[in-house]
Amino acid sequence: MKAVEQNFLKFLQSPSQFVVPIYQRKYSWSIPQCKKLLQDVLVAGKDDESFGHFTGSIVYITKDVFHAAVINQLSIIDGQQRLTTLSLMILALRNALEIQKKEIGISTRKLTNYYLVNSDEEDDLFYKLVLTEGDNQAIRSILDSDKAAIDAYKESRIVQNYNYFFNEMMKSELKVVYEGLKKLMIIDVSLEQGKDNPQLIFESLNSTGLDLSQSDLIRNYILMDLDPKLQSTMYRKYWLKIEQLFTDHPENAFDRFSRDYLTIKTGRIPRQDRIYESFKRYFKSAISKLGLEQVVKDFYDYSKIFADLLSAVTPNQKVNALMQEINELRVNVAYPFLVQTYHDFDNKVINQEQLITIYRLVESYVFRRAVVGIPTNSLNKTFATLNAKIDKAHYLDSFCYELLQLDSYKRFPSDEEFERELKIKDIYNFQRSKYLLSKLENFDTKEIIDLNKYSIEHIMPQTLNEKWKEILGQDWKTIHTQYLNRLGNLTLTRYNSELSNQEFEGKRKMKNGFIYSPIRLNRMLAEVEQWDPSAIDRRGNLLSRRTLNIWQYPSVSPDYCEQREETVDNVSYTIEDYEFRSKPNLELFTAIQDYLINLNADITVKYNKHYVVFRFRSNLTSVMFTKEGISVNINASVDELTDPKGLLRDLRGIGHWATGESEIKIFSPVQLDDVYPLIHQAYAIQMEI
Repeated sequence: MKAVEQNFLKFLQSPSQFVVPIYQRKYSWSIPQCKKLLQDVLVAGKDDESFGHFTGSIVYITKDVFHAAVINQLSIIDGQQRLTTLSLMILALRNALEIQKKEIGISTRKLTNYYLVNSDEEDDLFYKLVLTEGDNQAIRSILDSDKAAIDAYKESRIVQNYNYFFNEMMKSELKVVYEGLKKLMIIDVSLEQGKDNPQLIFESLNSTGLDLSQSDLIRNYILMDLDPKLQSTMYRKYWLKIEQLFTDHPENAFDRFSRDYLTIKTGRIPRQDRIYESFKRYFKSAISKLGLEQVVKDFYDYSKIFADLLSAVTPNQKVNALMQEINELRVNVAYPFLVQTYHDFDNKVINQEQLITIYRLVESYVFRRAVVGIPTNSLNKTFATLNAKIDKAHYLDSFCYELLQLDSYKRFPSDEEFERELKIKDIYNFQRSKYLLSKLENFDTKEIIDLNKYSIEHIMPQTLNEKWKEILGQDWKTIHTQYLNRLGNLTLTRYNSELSNQEFEGKRKMKNGFIYSPIRLNRMLAEVEQWDPSAIDRRGNLLSRRTLNIWQYPSVSPDYCEQREETVDNVSYTIEDYEFRSKPNLELFTAIQDYLINLNADITVKYNKHYVVFRFRSNLTSVMFTKEGISVNINASVDELTDPKGLLRDLRGIGHWATGESEIKIFSPVQLDDVYPLIHQAYAIQMEI
């Protein structure tokens, strides 16, 4: 390596061509950076006592430092942004000088031949600066004064920054600009191919992480040391496609993907500022096993899935609709799991129905936790490790089972917890209130309403007039405070200002009022005569119960659940292991147990981690302790059982813990006489098998 102080214009004037390798990032300087550089040049040009102004280093590789060809092609390792910007400034100076015809100590011809082209060469060697695709065509269109081509690249930073410089030149003293350029100094750092390690030098120069993103560093690491032919092949076949995937995404999306990819591959989440270091460790290990192209192809395959999910533009329309909703929840930490699951779907490990069920449960898990107020700081580790726990031979069952194993602050909130919180939560000030109401409105219908133009309406208004106070009665203040922002009191409308704070009857019957509303959330309101706490509670109960079908609880097949319960850690459980084994609950459980044992002496009992199962020829009944009482699951469907009082809850298609297709909840010994006949019917069904 040779490093010398060098005058910038003399550096350009040498018989060289400066090539920005294809793996380097595109030109990215913006107007503020150009403005600062021009100011530095003008200050240096006006300072008669200044003999030089340092403007950074330019690092490049040459095949033979001491025996260069007539036109020495230099591959730029660092400094391409500065080199490109100063070349644009010289171009602008040349073109402004062409118009103004002023004497500044150099002609437009010399500005071109000394600093912009190799005048004695032809074809590609004619141009001193060779940029990456797109940028190269843009700067050549300016150099060649091709107005049509310039217009074609008007959105590029190259053309935008040139235009800035040209406009400033037309207002500046061109001699001062030229004098400033003459004083610019650089550190000229030349590396020798085969002797110096350009990657280590590149990393050292960018060690602050301020100039390059983690993904920029990864790209350079993969491609920099390859021979030119392989470098070009790998770039065009994979890396260029990867970069194009992220063109329309936020700048940090590529870094996000790189981090998620490593999380998928290693099961560990790299620190945001250590993505590059983590990638180097993974890359070296992966290449030794799979080879360079296979690793880069894998990186590309996963990047396509990530970008498609981020934009919700996969080939599967049902998945796209789900991803739009998941993205609306802004749960970026779920992406390592979502991407890997879609990758498994692509490779036919799971089918479309399973994929959609899994994605819906991810959405449900995240949303339920938000509703009940569980902090999100554990979600990243939960999703980072979830894939490794899945038994791919029983993909969906094992996924649901693992969700149900989560407890404490990682838990999947139960139906009871979720429904209870929804009824009383301040939904209006809930960050995801519009998402909640939109899903309630559009669930289970093909006639989807775009609710972006709708606003949330308080049925009982935020400001009460005297009529409202009279309707609510003496305790109107307390009622207003408690019920105003609850789910039962909220709906959607495009007539918020018209509805305002008028009384409920007016909101119902006015033109475009609730009676005439196309919104399904308003149908119940059309039939209610008076709006008071009991009406708000009824509607809140109805809507919160509906949410259980939208944001479902995981469901595991009985056979798989039993299989896993029998093998997990070989742990033996007893009645003492259940959290809600209160005295009243134990009395209810004992009564059920005594009934079953008396029914048939061959009925056995097994204590699993979360519930107790009673088995005859197969699982017959299971009991789970809850905060409010006990939940009795019966292994027969509601269609098979006679339930004159309508006590059973149909669990088919609804997530639940214990085994059984029907459920009845017991809070009091009085209810036992209703349970026994239902259990006996399930027993009779098994006797007939």
